[in-house]
Amino acid sequence: MNRNDFQHLLKQQVLTQEQLEFVHDIRRRSKNRLAAQRCRKRKLDCIYSLQCEINKLKTEREKLILERSRLTQRKMETCHTVKALCRRVCSEARLQPEQLQVLASCTSSDCPLSSWVPQIDELLSQHGSSLHPKNAASQEDTLNPHTDTST
Repeated sequence: MNRNDFQHLLKQQVLTQEQLEFVHDIRRRSKNRLAAQRCRKRKLDCIYSLQCEINKLKTEREKLILERSRLTQRKMETCHTVKALCRRVCSEARLQPEQLQVLASCTSSDCPLSSWVPQIDELLSQHGSSLHPKNAASQEDTLNPHTDTST
């Protein structure tokens, strides 16, 4: 019942001031009770919504963990394949130690050839060289021994 209807109903009755205060108090408490019920319902709805969001995020996190694991495994497999191919290419090409030195010096730390640095260093020490690259021109000469430099 809205406030105007309630006031109109009260005016039709002959009530003492104490009775009017009592009626207003009952009405106020009733409205407060309904407001509290709505507030508790909103709070429960919010908790339910947040719990659903938590469950959704946990599921997504599990999927991402599985995907990361799968991708890490694929990366390791790919690295092993690339290392095997590098070994095969280097052995079939019968590269000289100096050529291996240039290849190793031009690779980044995540390149498969970089894992060969100790092996290359060992090969080079047998030939009296070190893994420190020479100047760029001599590196190109080493990689391309058939290049004519007399021009």
